[in-house]
Amino acid sequence: MRPSRLITPVALAPTFFLLALLAPVAVAEVVEITGKTTARVTQIQGGSPIQTDYAEQTLPGTATNLPLLSSAHIQTTNESSDVVTSAQCVSLLADPRVGNAVPPNDVGLDIGAYAVDGQTSYEVVGNAVETRRIRITPSEVALNAGETVRIRSLFALAGAFIVVADDADADLTGLEIEAIFSITQKRPNQEPQTRLAGRATWTGGPNATLTLTGSGVINPTMLGPVDLLSPFPDLGVSGVQIARLLPFPVLSFAYEYDVVVDEEFVLELVFGAHVMTVPRNVGVAAVFGLPQRAFNESLREVRGDDGLGEALSNAVATYVDTTGQTRPPVGFPFPWLSGLCGWFGVETALATACLCVAPLGLRRAAKRRRIAPPRSVTGRLFDEPRRR
Repeated sequence: MRPSRLITPVALAPTFFLLALLAPVAVAEVVEITGKTTARVTQIQGGSPIQTDYAEQTLPGTATNLPLLSSAHIQTTNESSDVVTSAQCVSLLADPRVGNAVPPNDVGLDIGAYAVDGQTSYEVVGNAVETRRIRITPSEVALNAGETVRIRSLFALAGAFIVVADDADADLTGLEIEAIFSITQKRPNQEPQTRLAGRATWTGGPNATLTLTGSGVINPTMLGPVDLLSPFPDLGVSGVQIARLLPFPVLSFAYEYDVVVDEEFVLELVFGAHVMTVPRNVGVAAVFGLPQRAFNESLREVRGDDGLGEALSNAVATYVDTTGQTRPPVGFPFPWLSGLCGWFGVETALATACLCVAPLGLRRAAKRRRIAPPRSVTGRLFDEPRRR
């Protein structure tokens, strides 16, 4: 069947603004913002793809301005025309130069999938890329053109992985939820440098086991999986025997890089989420920077209005706000400020990403110790179809 297309009703208010408190304040000119969002849902049976729904928005290209919103959706029915599988993906890139959301949030991904036909699994992939061309002028940092200044920025991330199943001993082998991000700096006549990178992967196994691994700046010990059935036993009324949550409670990561005053440079943010489900009455979600809606809608399409999606949203909200709007980033050193938008400091943002920027001092190339960039995260590109 031809997959239907769902535009999940997300609020397009998420924005980004600068928090910069140390003098001299670096209020960088963002010369240009370009970007891309993609959403892909593939139905799989017997290890082979059956159908795919794919959407892509680019600036410049398919759009003339932000926001960019890509959505993909597949649902299947049985012989009685009952919906038995559903999977959805929404990828959003909003304009960080408008609005005054606190904390800022200009990139969002919302993925959900659920199947009860015993034979369908889904691979769902969402990506957002934001590329900013930036310049720090002499007047903004009280330095001369051509001098080098070191910048410290902060990146914050809020979201959640969710797994539900009807069998307490379900074999989750083959299930995978993954989020990956990187921030790359590009300067004229220099090789691109990865300034921040991280990956978190939740992998299923026999007897309802889920194993968390991380790389880059993501250490598994910083994340604590939660069994939602213990504090919320009412979730089991609908027949759910597994309800697990991996919250990302607005984690923050600092990173540094050098820029030349009055020289344009680029910061490129890549954020992606990947979900692989299993055909055993299992539901999976990954949501960052947006409300949990794709998963709720997939549950409703398959299960009807039994209230499971809303109950899960309420339970998840006690541990993490996936929009990042109600709680400050863990470890964030400065208070939130309001009213800062339009021109703002050197930063990049995704999925509740906020970067505090302050120049750390002049550096002449031969006289300063260079801080090694963080380890890059290796692995497949989410844009590439996965071979299984």
